[in-house]
Amino acid sequence: MRLALIGRNSFIARHVHKCAQAQGIEVTALAHDAPSDAVQGMDTVVNFSIDPSWFSQAYRTDRDCDLRAARAAAHAGAHFVMCSTRRVYPDHARFPGREGTPANGDETVYGRNKAVSESAVLAAANGACTILRLSNISGPEHGITGRRQGFFAQMLASLHRDGVIRFDMSPATRRDFLPVEICAQGILLAARDRPAATLNLGSGTPTRCGNLAQWIMEGFGRGTLVVTDNTARDEFFLDMAVWRSHFPRFPLPDENALKDLCINLGRELRDA
Repeated sequence: MRLALIGRNSFIARHVHKCAQAQGIEVTALAHDAPSDAVQGMDTVVNFSIDPSWFSQAYRTDRDCDLRAARAAAHAGAHFVMCSTRRVYPDHARFPGREGTPANGDETVYGRNKAVSESAVLAAANGACTILRLSNISGPEHGITGRRQGFFAQMLASLHRDGVIRFDMSPATRRDFLPVEICAQGILLAARDRPAATLNLGSGTPTRCGNLAQWIMEGFGRGTLVVTDNTARDEFFLDMAVWRSHFPRFPLPDENALKDLCINLGRELRDA
């Protein structure tokens, strides 16, 4: 398989690139602004690039990086993999989120933009497309610059700087977290098998956010959890039945795997 990754500096793209090289896959990592003809000769194109305005401004075709990449892939005769988000699910339909639910987006501009983009990409790809709706991707984000900080990055940064993890929600809030290494393996599997489908990619299990914080502090050796608002909000997890029907042997993480990840992240942060 000849694989092109667009947006090579993204957190997930770096892990996909590393995983692809370990598997002996011929991979070309491209910048977010690479010309369209850079994907000529590729079998599969995966896009990780995103316009910063996607988080604050309404949808515009000329700022849709997924659509631009899908069109380039179609012109090259390649399969396209779109990394979408769990935020395409409206708030009343995300515990669990299921692929059959109309993807209208949640309360965020980002979620609504990704929902519109999914439809545009499907039309542009003429069926040669896999859409992956990703859960919260977790991993060693501390110290990464030039990107929006995710939930784990915020925890690690505040713990390292202040010895404190701050929550503006209840520690009992349940969410779906997927280690970035497993996410990378899943993306590569979809890139190789190229199903013409929309698939969730998460752990399929809701985990209490407070548990994650406690495990990270356990690995770090110290720390305090400070809660400024005890309201449970933005709870979600992804139903993984469709994924399992396509990839029945793919190992999804359980809570023990997430615990090991968090403890190791805390240790790495302590030793940094």
